[in-house]
Amino acid sequence: MGYYGAFEYHFDETVRIDEKKTKEVENYFANYDNPYIGGFAGVGLEVRENKLVSINLDDYDAKFYDEKLFAEKLSKAITSGSVSLRFFGEDGGFWGYKVSSGAIEDLVSLIVTQEDAVIAGKLLDKYHKGELRAV
Repeated sequence: MGYYGAFEYHFDETVRIDEKKTKEVENYFANYDNPYIGGFAGVGLEVRENKLVSINLDDYDAKFYDEKLFAEKLSKAITSGSVSLRFFGEDGGFWGYKVSSGAIEDLVSLIVTQEDAVIAGKLLDKYHKGELRAV
């Protein structure tokens, strides 16, 4: 993406990270002269007891045209659990990624009524518990 966006993240409770690989991610994004690095330049990943607790940036409102690259690098450092990277564009757009060990999934937005959101949430809970199958 080549326009400004706001960045936020969310960790699930089980996310674990390889501290050595975390340093590799930080070192890769430490090069401010790299033309492929934008909003994640100088990123710091705070880790406690092999848990990722914070993604620190100079500015959380920036040009995040390196977001997919960051997601790819981060996926190599995660050993279990997942992190959601969410971006809100200046034009009202939304995009993001669910990042887990060696995997990246696109996040999408869905506009539904509150009632439908509750129903969808219950169905998704059952699906993730194995009580429902996708058709």
